Amino acid sequence: MIDERTEFQCYTAFPDYRTASVKDTAFLNRISFPMLLTGKGFSRVLTIVARGYMYKEDTPDVDCARRALCAWCSIPAEKEAAWQFDTCFPELHDEFPELVDEAGNGWLVRHVRNIVALASSSPDQVSASVRKNAAKAAQTFEPMWRKKVIQFQIPLFSESTRSEWLLLFDDVLANALEAGPLRSCRAEVSEEDAAFLQSHLPGKMPLSEAIELIAYYKLNRLQGTDWALFPSTSFEAFFGNTNFTHKWQKDFFDFFGQKTQECYGVARYMIHDDIAERVNVMESI
Repeated sequence: MIDERTEFQCYTAFPDYRTASVKDTAFLNRISFPMLLTGKGFSRVLTIVARGYMYKEDTPDVDCARRALCAWCSIPAEKEAAWQFDTCFPELHDEFPELVDEAGNGWLVRHVRNIVALASSSPDQVSASVRKNAAKAAQTFEPMWRKKVIQFQIPLFSESTRSEWLLLFDDVLANALEAGPLRSCRAEVSEEDAAFLQSHLPGKMPLSEAIELIAYYKLNRLQGTDWALFPSTSFEAFFGNTNFTHKWQKDFFDFFGQKTQECYGVARYMIHDDIAERVNVMESI
C-alpha cells in the first residue's frame, strides 16, 4: 500500500497463475473476490493506474490517464448498445498494449478470466472458497463490469445522475492530480517501538499489518485534519485475507485510533499521534 509503484505493477502486469499451496492467493494480484463480486473498492485501483500514466512526463497528462483508464476497464459489449458511452476500446491497443488487447479485452477482464481458468482447470491448486468465488465471478462479473464502465464515463455534473454514489473517471482523475506521481515508500520501527506495538495488537494480528496501517495513515493524512481515507477493500486485497476486517479491526482501533463507518468500501481513520510517531516512513530511492 505504501509502495505505490509496486502496486501499479500489480494492476498492469499479469501474475504467474500458479500456486505454491492451496492457501497461496498471490495470483489474485491485489484484486480480491469481494471486489469482483460486488464492484466495490476500485477507486484506489483506478487512481493508482491513472497516476502511473498521468505522470509519465513532468507535466501531468490528464487525457493520457483517461485513455489508460478506458483501456484498463475495456470489455467487449454483448450487443450494440443504444447508449452514448462505449465499453470496448480496441483502438487503444497500439497505445496501451499492456492494458487492452486487439479485441478490446482490458487488463481486468483478462485477469478475471485467467483466475477463473486456474480455478476450473487446476482445482487442486486452490482452496474450496476460491473455486466457489471464481465460479460466481464467472457468472456475474462481466455483466456487472459492463454497467460499471458505462457509469465511470458519466460526466461529473450530469443532471440525470440519480444513483447514491457512482465512481466516475472524473473523480479518479481529480484524485490522481491531487495525489501526484506514484511513490515507493518503506516503513521502519525500532526494536523498542516494535515491541510496544506488538504488545497491544489484538489476537494474532501480524505486526507487519499494523505497521502498514500506521504508515499509510501518515502518508495519506488529509491536510488540516486528523483523518485519512481508509480503503478497506484495498487493504484486504493487500493483506490477502479478511482477518483484519472480521477479527481484529474493532480492537485495533479501540487502542490505536478511530475509524468511521464504512460506505462502499471506504471509511476515514486516524491513528493517535503518540503511536504514529513510533513508525518512521521514508521514500525509497
